[in-house]
Amino acid sequence: MFGKIFRGIARLIRFIRSAFVNGIFLLVIVLIVASLNQLQPDTVPENAVLWLEPSGSIVEQYSFNDPLVKLLNPDQLAQETSLTDIVQAIELAAADDRIKLVVITPDKITHIGHSAINSIHRALDKVKAAGKPVLARSRGMEQHQYLLTAKADEIIIHPMAHVAISGYGAYRDYMKSALDKLSIDVHVFRVGDFKSALEPFMRNSMSDEAKRANQQLLGGLWRHYVDSVAAYRELAPVDINAYANDYAALLQAHNGSTAELALAQGLVDSLATDEEFWTTLEQMFPSLKTDENPAVGLQAYLASNTSLKAPVITPSVAVVTVEGAIIDGEAPPGTAAGDSVAKLLWDAKNRDDIKSVVLRVNSGVGSAVASEI
Repeated sequence: MFGKIFRGIARLIRFIRSAFVNGIFLLVIVLIVASLNQLQPDTVPENAVLWLEPSGSIVEQYSFNDPLVKLLNPDQLAQETSLTDIVQAIELAAADDRIKLVVITPDKITHIGHSAINSIHRALDKVKAAGKPVLARSRGMEQHQYLLTAKADEIIIHPMAHVAISGYGAYRDYMKSALDKLSIDVHVFRVGDFKSALEPFMRNSMSDEAKRANQQLLGGLWRHYVDSVAAYRELAPVDINAYANDYAALLQAHNGSTAELALAQGLVDSLATDEEFWTTLEQMFPSLKTDENPAVGLQAYLASNTSLKAPVITPSVAVVTVEGAIIDGEAPPGTAAGDSVAKLLWDAKNRDDIKSVVLRVNSGVGSAVASEI
């Protein structure tokens, strides 16, 4: 009797193990098929618009996504767009006779840094040099989104849209009094007056040193922002500062219409609904058949141009990316782990076909030990 029970348990274990292995195998097959389907090249019309609508954070390197999460719950995946993909598509479009113009829609971008914007702007310069216009279309832009579109030849927004420019700021929560009331002691070790990371535990307000450091950093970023927008839009820096500082009064003067205010201040060129925007494109380029949707998206365009990409040559330049917080140990892409990055550098050092290394850093914080490694 016990023998039958144990044999039954053994068969059940074999069945579960077999089902698990087969399930993993089928999952791998599904992921491979899905990836191949995504890479199928689409046909680019002879008269097409490269429609750039990046979403999420613009990153140097994609974050690692668990395959199971990607398959079962894709909504939980981090929304990211590769800066390299954007720049490569724009540069390809500059030399592609099928692409008649480039349209940028920044509304879905959640984060993009100044350096990434500068890289995209340099690529757009090549499109302009080829005699192709760059248009921006939006239903409402935040500060970082607007800086990206400021390089466009024409910015068109929806009549109900807004352009939010308010400058830069740094805000922290300070809890010294709360800790005292709770009789909580915090032992802080620091060197240097400008080491402000632990000030929330030590103070109830920002120190003068921290204020000076933040003013230096944020002031420099804001000057770069204002100077860039002023140059691209042929505006005076004082007007952009006035827009940011006196927004409420200016908005009242335009009867509460955010779009009319942006138009009057020269931040945008025209207002148009979606239908009116496509009508504008037809008038600018009669060869565009808007009823057949001439817009080609980022990934579809890259997939259609695999033959135009530069071939790999040797000797090569290796590009090592330091993306995200710098941490100790090892980690998948999207996080700059000291040991992981060091291994890439060692591999590049020991390969005879690699003669130079470019280290691209997009990180604002991290471990001193990992950085040293």
